[in-house]
Amino acid sequence: MPLISSAPTPPQVVDAILDALSAITRAPDLRPTLDALLIEGFNRLPPAYYRAVLNFEQLVISQGYPLLQ
Repeated sequence: MPLISSAPTPPQVVDAILDALSAITRAPDLRPTLDALLIEGFNRLPPAYYRAVLNFEQLVISQGYPLLQ
């Protein structure tokens, strides 16, 4: 499941969020909680991987839905 932030989120904030998420997966005391939530980890993916979301947004706009929420 992708984690997507608001478009104007500064890159350094996105990096800080991703660093924090990565850190929690290495915290032994959080492992039971992560296991209960079925979270094994987080992967950093290049922006191109999110192109499908942008393509979907363009599709719904073309169908008359001006805002994808």
